[in-house]
Order: sequence, then C-alpha cells, then structure tokens
Amino acid sequence: MSIIYKQFYEYVPLKNLTGLQWFALKDNYGESYGNIHKKYKFIKTPKLLDIGNANVRQEIENRIAPSNPLIFKYSDPDEQYSGTKSNKQYHNLVKEFYYNDYDGTIIDSDNLIPNDKYGIDELEGPYEIVLWKNIPELLEEIKDGGRKTRKTRKTRKTRKSRKVKKNKTIRKI
Repeated sequence: MSIIYKQFYEYVPLKNLTGLQWFALKDNYGESYGNIHKKYKFIKTPKLLDIGNANVRQEIENRIAPSNPLIFKYSDPDEQYSGTKSNKQYHNLVKEFYYNDYDGTIIDSDNLIPNDKYGIDELEGPYEIVLWKNIPELLEEIKDGGRKTRKTRKTRKTRKSRKVKKNKTIRKI
C-alpha cells in the first residue's frame, strides 16, 4: 500500500483535501470518478480501520448501534457499495466515533476476512481507502501521477481544418 490513487473531475491540491476523501488501491478504478488521475504515496503510516475484516466491521456496528441503529443498514456491504449515499453515511458515522483514534478506513478485496455474519462474497467490493483527517500530513503527491484522458474525438472536420492550417503555414514560408 505504498501508492494510492485518486480521480477528479476538477483537480484539488493535496493541501485542500478535507472531509471524507476516497482513494483507490488500484489505478483507473472507474470512469464515473473523473478523468484526472493522481498518484499519492504515504509519507507517514496511516492508522486505518480494516472494514474488509468482518470482525472489525461488527465491532464498529456494536460501538455505534446504541447511538444510531442505522449503522446496521449502512454497514451491510450490499447497501454500502450499491452506488447510493450509504457509503458516505457509513463513513460519516464511523468518522464520528473513531475520529480521534484512526485516520480512516481501508477495504482491500485481496485481503478480506469473513466471519459468520459477513461471508467473503458479501465483503467483496472495492479496493479503497477513505481518509478523514491529516491528509496533507499523511500523503505526498507523486508529480508524474497525473494523466488526463482525452474526452474529445478527432472528427473528419477537425482533421481537415488542421491540414488546411498546416498547408497555409507551409505556403507562408
């Protein structure tokens, strides 16, 4: 876990990343997160709750449930990773209760630990780290890590106009 990745629609400098911030353990984890890709390396080891470990997930539920029983709904991996707001709601609750002790959460689908409540198939999900504090102190941007995918397509018209411009330049010389 030495390098993590983040995709943006609009780039935000590391020093301005606040609140819940999602990072991936693998490059290019989807098109819906933006076409600006950045790489980061940890300069300080983060303290992360491993929510890919079903026992840790249950400990989180048990701690939060007396105050907010909705944690059971948000903690269900099918609900959490369904594309709704449950993942954000889950992490906001976890942050509220674990802010002082942890920098965020991690789930690595290659290192899942099931139990009786959450089987391996249920835990299977993303390769992500969610950080909620000390982000500029924990990470350093790798400058060569940015690539911007091209959204525009070359059409016959743009190719033709480039040829015309090129020919005009040649004629002036």
